[in-house]
Amino acid sequence: MRLLLLLSFCICCGCSKPIDVILFNNSGGDIVVEITGDDKYAGDGKYKKKIDVPYGSQVVLKSWIGYTYFIQGENWSGVYEPIADGLNFVGHYGWGPFFSRRLKVQLENDQHIFAVSRDDEFPTRSFVDQPRGFPIKPKKKD
Repeated sequence: MRLLLLLSFCICCGCSKPIDVILFNNSGGDIVVEITGDDKYAGDGKYKKKIDVPYGSQVVLKSWIGYTYFIQGENWSGVYEPIADGLNFVGHYGWGPFFSRRLKVQLENDQHIFAVSRDDEFPTRSFVDQPRGFPIKPKKKD
């Protein structure tokens, strides 16, 4: 009986995890990603974080949907508000409480963010069959 309860707990914990994003920077230069959004667990109710992402490297971003991403390059900047999560591109990693769901995306030098198939390696040149909502274009560019 205890094993059944433990198994049920592990399955339920895994299914309720938000989608993390692996962002690969293929923009042609270093970028800074600033993430903002509402967070009931943050002291002031707002979540804010800045991450430096060198060209040719990747970073894992938590909770893709519901956050605003301000990305700044050397001579450009853009605001991104993802509305689609590309479920058919999401890879599953681990199991039970260590389970995570990750979507791979790549920022290109035209400032568009493309979904990358879970089977493809970074950097990729193949962006066929993009899921709904991709590529993500910045709402505001400088």
